[in-house]
Amino acid sequence: MCLTLIMVQLTGNMSTNERSYATSPVRWFQFQQASLALVFLVNVLCQGSPAFGASEQFYSQHPAPKSVEEIHQPMEAHFKKREKPESLFDVWEREGKVSRFPAWLSNQSLHFKARTYYFLQDQKDDSTSEAWALGNWVDYDTGLLFERVAFGASLYTSQKLLGPADRDGTELLLSGQESFAVLGQAYGRVRVAEDHDLVLFRQKYDLPYLNIDDSRMAPITFEAYSLTGYFGKHAGFPSLHYIGGYVSKIKLQDSNRFVNMAKAAGVDGPHRGMVMGGMRLALTKDLNLGVINYTVPDTLNILYSEGNMIFRPTHEVAITTQLQFTYQSSLGDDLLTGTDFDTYQVAGELVGNYRNGILRVAFSTTTSDADIQSPYGASPSPLNIVINEFDRAGEDAWLIGLSYNFTDFGLEELSGFVNFAQGFGARNFPNEEEFDITLDYRFTKGPLHHWWLRNAFGNEINGNKTENQVRVTLNYDLSIF
Repeated sequence: MCLTLIMVQLTGNMSTNERSYATSPVRWFQFQQASLALVFLVNVLCQGSPAFGASEQFYSQHPAPKSVEEIHQPMEAHFKKREKPESLFDVWEREGKVSRFPAWLSNQSLHFKARTYYFLQDQKDDSTSEAWALGNWVDYDTGLLFERVAFGASLYTSQKLLGPADRDGTELLLSGQESFAVLGQAYGRVRVAEDHDLVLFRQKYDLPYLNIDDSRMAPITFEAYSLTGYFGKHAGFPSLHYIGGYVSKIKLQDSNRFVNMAKAAGVDGPHRGMVMGGMRLALTKDLNLGVINYTVPDTLNILYSEGNMIFRPTHEVAITTQLQFTYQSSLGDDLLTGTDFDTYQVAGELVGNYRNGILRVAFSTTTSDADIQSPYGASPSPLNIVINEFDRAGEDAWLIGLSYNFTDFGLEELSGFVNFAQGFGARNFPNEEEFDITLDYRFTKGPLHHWWLRNAFGNEINGNKTENQVRVTLNYDLSIF
């Protein structure tokens, strides 16, 4: 079954591309060979596995979760405390290869992530985007020095392995299918008080509409100055996280330059930065509320809020509900469109899990004045899936998704998800629908430990136009110390 599904994903898209590849027999042959090699590899890994179902891209950074409690809610992701992962030095120490961690090294971290990514998309206008890239991240943080200040930096690179000049637009490489490298993060972190940190200059965010959107080679990062803090008892409730600050510039996924926030939204004019502020209130372990606002003068204002609740009918069943509200409007001189506008979207989802399976049902509705825009990262909408976000002006949409993690079958490394969504009623556009399949295999032992293979296929029908997308990624994550 695993082999059959992979072949459907790869060869199903080939038929769509046969016309464009026919003009290049060598390329067509290479793609066939690469597809067959991937099919063989995944078949070996999945031999004997049962059929699987799947859910949406778990913010593209994670394989399918085992339960709804592993899913980071949009306002939670940035504030959630991240435990330092086991490092190579930790393993050596446990195995007796080194003595105890040197004191000067214990608070520092050095993380390495390598990725190779093949992307192929047949556009609705009959054009094709294609690239294959190899790259890596290197993240370094000093940890707190004198319990007061820390410094960090991250280098990102994406090097072209395949990138036909007439198939640009994958966002794996620079415009023109060029390789790049960029110092994506370079920050200082000041502990102004216990649980309150000031972070200065190039940094990452993981907030609704302002985030890394790790769905290509290099993440989105920002030149910014922000204060993040926490009030409440640790591991107790109620508790309040907050963030506030000024974002001057942004580096997009396919760029090695930082540009001002108005330009990133599409304004070719004066420099404008962003003022932002928000909070997340956890009333209990299972009930929380969040709100955040972003203002780019003369350009765009985004107000977002959410509420989340988890129910646990039995020890094997958990159900979570989420309701989102987004309001967007023009500001001041209306530089973005030349006229004033305001629009809002209401979205929600109901997610339940039984053992390692998760079923999702979601909806969204957008008012008819304007599309919802997300120029600074991924949209938090549950209808934001592989190809579409289903947030056009006047559009109503629904989604059903299924994911599964195969731990109960002795295959904790294997997981996947499938989604089907429909959107209808969009102003001046035909109805659309999308069907996606994604398969993940995360190696947990042996010589391929730390490697993660993902294969995703998306098919979208918009009126009488069809768009297909294939993504194959191989990721390697390792903490050195």
